[in-house]
Amino acid sequence: MQPKPRLIGLDLVRGIAAYAVVLFHSRVDPAAPIGDWAAKLLILGSFAVPFFLATSFYLTINKFSEKQVKVSLKARFLRLLIPYAFWSLLYLAVRLIKYLMSHESDKITTLFSDPLALIFLGSAAVQLYFLPLLFFGTCLVKVAEYLLEKQIYLRTMIVILTLSLLCYELLLASGNGFQIGGNLAFQTFWASLLPGIQQNPVIRLVSVLLAWWIKCFPYIVMSMILSHPRVKATLSKVNPRWFLIICGGLFISLTFSQTLVPNFPKSLRELGMAYTSLLFALILSKSLKSNRIIQNVGFCTFGIYLIHHLILEISYMVVGKIYPQAVAEVSALNLLIFSMISFLISWAVTAQLKEKRFFSQLIF
Repeated sequence: MQPKPRLIGLDLVRGIAAYAVVLFHSRVDPAAPIGDWAAKLLILGSFAVPFFLATSFYLTINKFSEKQVKVSLKARFLRLLIPYAFWSLLYLAVRLIKYLMSHESDKITTLFSDPLALIFLGSAAVQLYFLPLLFFGTCLVKVAEYLLEKQIYLRTMIVILTLSLLCYELLLASGNGFQIGGNLAFQTFWASLLPGIQQNPVIRLVSVLLAWWIKCFPYIVMSMILSHPRVKATLSKVNPRWFLIICGGLFISLTFSQTLVPNFPKSLRELGMAYTSLLFALILSKSLKSNRIIQNVGFCTFGIYLIHHLILEISYMVVGKIYPQAVAEVSALNLLIFSMISFLISWAVTAQLKEKRFFSQLIF
């Protein structure tokens, strides 16, 4: 049996999203002053993680919808756990060496002061939280499989999507969403109800998992809607050129919606960016011809996501020693230079390691 051809448009947008993640994290020092154009670039880069989340859920649910292939939580757990453990240990080791060399013993103490976050919430490096988020979100796919087996009506899916978006918006608007830096969730709720109880590891972990599920559920329901036969049949009839223009326009509008309309719902912006870019990629796949370079970057995006922060840290450290002024302020030029160099190095390293079966299985 011939393997199913890769969706080349999806590979292309994956590559763009991987670069957007590198761009977004190129502001290594949050305290450094930032220029207006640099701030706009960071806003553009904010679509990447929602896009990766939407893509993962859509491909999983669409596979079940088309072929009745259920997701294996055990396989997904191992697929994410091994690289998660490897990169957590590596980033911890790098940070420990960095603090020892700079004689910052107080930071070493802080580094290991929160073992729960290190083990379960990906606090060893800023991007690692996505792996446990994706796994626990995938657990909800089992709910989607059950609903699809029951042949739930499309209009019922739309109602569920609306309710799930309202719940997510309430979570964000109330300040109870997951905080990446603080590794907390429902902090406002617990502070008003039982101050101090969130220090309890069980309460804290359950709060984060609940916040992640509230975040992921609209993505899962939206993926169910896009996988519905009637929706797919309708999308197949639209003019690809006009559809791409509409998706592109909506994407730009949603990306900058909070700048233009401060009270625009954050949940709608996030989900809108994710699925307009996903739909753009899927429709683009029908027009683009196969390309080895695009396929390769699509194949390497997971590795780029995992390794890029290490490359960025090294780049900023080296340049900071040679020319401190270059990292003193976050300008658009600095972001573009550091992000492009780090992206290309991350891609090259990932592509080389992917060819080594042992390393590929261990770290990607």
